[in-house]
Amino acid sequence: MDRDLGRRGRTEWVSEEMDVLTSPNTYKLEPENATWRISLAQYLLESGDVHAASKVIEGIDTERLDLRVIKPDTKARLDAIRKQLRANN
Repeated sequence: MDRDLGRRGRTEWVSEEMDVLTSPNTYKLEPENATWRISLAQYLLESGDVHAASKVIEGIDTERLDLRVIKPDTKARLDAIRKQLRANN
């Protein structure tokens, strides 16, 4: 695979991608990640994967992300998701 990537001139690209994937900052939870997680939970819920959506919301709560910094419409989406999850239990 290394030789094939070298022939294609893609080794630098793979190195850059690996740097991102192995960096702790890639996985560091920041307040703005709450917005991404809420979108993910909504997608999972709409796809019918209630259990996975619940785990995503649980992760937001467990990490105690500062939800005061998210936009009001995003907060409303989070509240709607939580309400829907409660209804499914």
